[in-house]
Amino acid sequence: MTDAYFTVLSEGGGSTDDELLEPTPASAGGWSPDQVRGPAVSGLLARATERTAETAMPDKRPVRWTVDLFRVVGMHPTTVTTAVIRHGRRIGLVDAGLSQLGRPVARSRALFALTSPNPGRRCVVIGPGPAGTAVRSRTAAG
Repeated sequence: MTDAYFTVLSEGGGSTDDELLEPTPASAGGWSPDQVRGPAVSGLLARATERTAETAMPDKRPVRWTVDLFRVVGMHPTTVTTAVIRHGRRIGLVDAGLSQLGRPVARSRALFALTSPNPGRRCVVIGPGPAGTAVRSRTAAG
């Protein structure tokens, strides 16, 4: 028995090509054996996003991840697509989508940022001030 959530039926040829996968019984949700659990969906989208980012922007690291599940993800063959939405000098944005039976069921978006050395400063702290105003302080490295 396998612990994998999906098996690959056909792999895309490039970083943004469609990939077809089949959910395994391990991906079945707790509410119904006919539905794929959320972590399996998020993991599949993350896998596709990471593969695209490794090719398109290897110098950047993920800083934000969002997933939208707008339909029930069933135990059906699943198509995964990715697209680089923005590829700038300092940030990049990768969009991934899942579709089943010709309909979109989930989407994710990942923001990537260029890594850089520590500039030698401490973090900017923003906290509550008098009567709900914000107080900012910056401390230089010492």
